[in-house]
Amino acid sequence: MLYLNNLVFQKSEQVKNLTTWVKTRTSEWENNFSIPLPHPPRQFSQRSPQIDSTVKKVEAKLADGDIRGAIRLACSDDTIAPNDDDTLSVLREKHPVHPEPTNYPQPLADDSVIEAVHVPEVAKAVSTFPPGSAGGLDGLRPQILKDLLSCNQGETGEHLAQAITDFFNHVIAGKVPAKLCPILYGASLTALRKKTGGIRPIAVGNTWRRLAAKVILAKITPQLIDHFSPHQLGVGIKGGAETGAHAARVYYNYPHHTPKAFLKIDFRNAFNEVRRDTLLHTVRDNFPSIFPFVSQCYANPSSLFFGTTSLPSLLGCHQGDPLGPSLFSLVIHPIIKTLDTELNAWYLDDGTIADTPETVLAALEKVSRMGEEVGLYLNHNKYEVGVLGADDDTITQIFQEFQNFAPGIQLITRENATLLGSPLTNEAMEAVLAAKTEQLATFSKRLKKISAHSAFFLLRASISIPRLIYFLRCSPSWRKMEALALYDATLKDALEGILNCSLSEAAWMQSSLPVKEGGLGVRHAEDVAIPCFLSSVYSTQPLMEQILPVYLHGSDAAIAEGEERWTSLGPTNLPPNTVRGLQTAWERPIIDITVSHLVVAAATSEDTARLCALRDKYAGIWLNALPSPQIGTLLSNEAFRIAISLRLGCDVCQPHTCPCGAQVSSRGYHGLSCRRSAGRWSRHAAANDVIARALRSADVPCILEPPGCSHQDGKHPDGMTLVPWARGRSLVWDFTCADTFAPSYLPETVRHQGAAATKAEDRKKKLYAFLLDRLIFMPVAIETTGTWGQEGLSFIKEIGQRIATATGEPRSTTFLLQRLGITVQRGNVASILGTLPPGKKFNEVYYI
Repeated sequence: MLYLNNLVFQKSEQVKNLTTWVKTRTSEWENNFSIPLPHPPRQFSQRSPQIDSTVKKVEAKLADGDIRGAIRLACSDDTIAPNDDDTLSVLREKHPVHPEPTNYPQPLADDSVIEAVHVPEVAKAVSTFPPGSAGGLDGLRPQILKDLLSCNQGETGEHLAQAITDFFNHVIAGKVPAKLCPILYGASLTALRKKTGGIRPIAVGNTWRRLAAKVILAKITPQLIDHFSPHQLGVGIKGGAETGAHAARVYYNYPHHTPKAFLKIDFRNAFNEVRRDTLLHTVRDNFPSIFPFVSQCYANPSSLFFGTTSLPSLLGCHQGDPLGPSLFSLVIHPIIKTLDTELNAWYLDDGTIADTPETVLAALEKVSRMGEEVGLYLNHNKYEVGVLGADDDTITQIFQEFQNFAPGIQLITRENATLLGSPLTNEAMEAVLAAKTEQLATFSKRLKKISAHSAFFLLRASISIPRLIYFLRCSPSWRKMEALALYDATLKDALEGILNCSLSEAAWMQSSLPVKEGGLGVRHAEDVAIPCFLSSVYSTQPLMEQILPVYLHGSDAAIAEGEERWTSLGPTNLPPNTVRGLQTAWERPIIDITVSHLVVAAATSEDTARLCALRDKYAGIWLNALPSPQIGTLLSNEAFRIAISLRLGCDVCQPHTCPCGAQVSSRGYHGLSCRRSAGRWSRHAAANDVIARALRSADVPCILEPPGCSHQDGKHPDGMTLVPWARGRSLVWDFTCADTFAPSYLPETVRHQGAAATKAEDRKKKLYAFLLDRLIFMPVAIETTGTWGQEGLSFIKEIGQRIATATGEPRSTTFLLQRLGITVQRGNVASILGTLPPGKKFNEVYYI
């Protein structure tokens, strides 16, 4: 069957039935292997436009809902390494053999096993896989399991869920046949070539194995937190990295009166070189209930397949194993517990210890000795040590002592002092912010190659402020406002390049507001720097004080300074103590001040009405929709530009005359209410189609333009359900989109949010009042700004709830509102473009 692609027929053979011909030729070849196979047909090259393959992959990832995958592709400089002997040799080096002699533990005598899992636990674990997660050796992707276990599969899905649960109870009990373990616990390997040189192996394990590990991890996480607390921050600790960064920052900046050594520890290839026999002994002694599962994962070699070549995995934690970080932390925990230093904080394999130089050197020797016993070796070239509270001569002397023990160790200065990617000093902030600003400029150039809607989505989702958030939360970055302003200027350039519009001062300020407050959700570094830091330091303070010595408690001067700067922005009172760990508690007053400033500074009635309408909770929900062409939520570049311009009050076009004779301003508002605008009709039809399909998804049959419901003037409602909606009556609906900026509505929309939609609903109810004796009538009114009428919104929410019940998708209401919001924006764009003077298209001028 492998040769069927080579079977070709000639015209002279007069083939009447291709299937018969293929079977005949295959049978002839199977009976007589000496018959030569026909040569494959000649491949004719076709010219195609040169399109960046990375751009295609980013768009495809985003269209499939794999946002993290799209961001990784957009930001990564790695490329696929060739499948050759050189790559294979590097991969072999990165997966060494286990040191001899080995000492694997015997099975537990009492056959202790973790308590049985249940269907809801398995379903929850399946839901934790992000969209786009890859499959392992068998190619089974987690998304397939999500679909098979969804609510709309009915009784069959329930039986499957129970069967999978029974299977997992068998797996976690360690009862997988030994012959299957190398494959079930193996992985497929992909080799990436790093921009800086070298190979980065990416292993993808089987979905079944990853899912079983997720189920177990969910059960034991509370016990792991208790076991590791307070020194290990990388497993189960919310904000663990922030806690470590804050503790280190406080210790480093304290004015020590005696010399202190601040040491950053790094192990060589730590996760890949930890001894598995030690790992299994540690699990057996501390968490015997999971030992049967972990033992069958790690007691025997597993297979890593690089193409058709199988590499044995004999040492270290499996890459991609959800239990991997926990297992590694269990192995190094006995080492960490023996360290008696003032500061002793670890985030997985990144350790930080600080105390007197003599104490730190003794601790370093202990880490080196005990680490080698479990297969971990110090990477001296990545060691860093800082000397605090000493003059230059003393610093040189102490640094020399550390160099004698660890040749290649680097000296930490105030200009390069960082931990876990966070700067520890004011001087180090400059370099970190400069690097992040440069990264943003580089990424923004890449984003310009993809569609505007997709580029904006990625910029807001991760590449702009979200990529900076950790830095802002861990350091008092507001001390470097000039550097933050430069970052924001780079962000503004990127946003203007994507949107293809010029942002005024007011528009730029509005863009920083959350979507629910009328903005774009593109937060500015200058605005969120103080709220990020204060909320982080208050949320991590209890654990941070467990890590720091008592004399450092309450010594962080940055807190008082940040609070003073925060109150200088306008708020009069600090948030209550109970909510100071929440970033929204610090941001909310600043957002209210910004909104108030924009409203006061509004130059026209249209601006006031726009800002009032956009604060509706659902007016900007379309901005959160995944830009996917498959589901119809991707706006074209021009459509997205106009939609954003309308939202921010930017110029849409040059002033011109509409075909109806009216003058159109640069804002383009006339097109939204022009009677001759074609966009009004297309929007009306598209919105009703969305509503009808949503009803059918909720198992409510319906028809559009129902007969027998016409008004005296010939008008009829847009749709009707064919089964009772409530109280034994069918429901009829009528959709309308009112223009927030229409002269007839403007006096009301300036003062009241949603006034145009409310008036439109009242008008529809009066028009179809004659139907109320036998049907339920529902007006569905929305404004061009996205503000909903209350009755229509309730109807849409009810549809969404029914879809959620039928499909098991809890986000159904949100998806429906997003789809309708996109439909309204497309109608707005068509209406505005319809005011432009007609002209001949290119293909009407040239014969192409």
